[in-house]
Amino acid sequence: MKRALLMSLLLLLVSGYIRGQSITPSTINSAGGAANIGTNTYEWSVAEMTVVHTATSSNIIVTQGILQPMPPSTGIKDRVALYQNLQVYPNPTSSTVYLQYNLPSNGTIWYSLQDITGKQILNNKVSVTENRGKLQIDMTGIANATYMLSVSYQPLNGAAQLASYKINKIN
Repeated sequence: MKRALLMSLLLLLVSGYIRGQSITPSTINSAGGAANIGTNTYEWSVAEMTVVHTATSSNIIVTQGILQPMPPSTGIKDRVALYQNLQVYPNPTSSTVYLQYNLPSNGTIWYSLQDITGKQILNNKVSVTENRGKLQIDMTGIANATYMLSVSYQPLNGAAQLASYKINKIN
């Protein structure tokens, strides 16, 4: 074990010394892709990065940050609009979650509450009218845990819009 650790450390130091001598000032874009640095090709795939700190020297630039995964594309044009038109509160909750909406037209809201394994706990479909309204989701008989609330809004004419929320049930 000690020998393997010593060999790994030695290899790291030697490769750092060798690569440190041949790298010209470089910055690797955090969006992912490939780059040639010296005689090596580096390939990476990361999420969007929020910059926290950038350190530079004469031969390398290193940016440290927090990864912020980008949401997957669903192909729904106005996906963001539903988040702007919904409020889910209180979270965490001990008994009731309210789904308050302000929608531009009449339509249907479907909501589904699932546990961490994907098992459906609650499911409901409600016809809604334009403007403000509030739905009440009773969670009193549900165990304390983390759940996923999926909400879908289908206007009378237009594309469906989706939103998902993490709900924490506590005492």
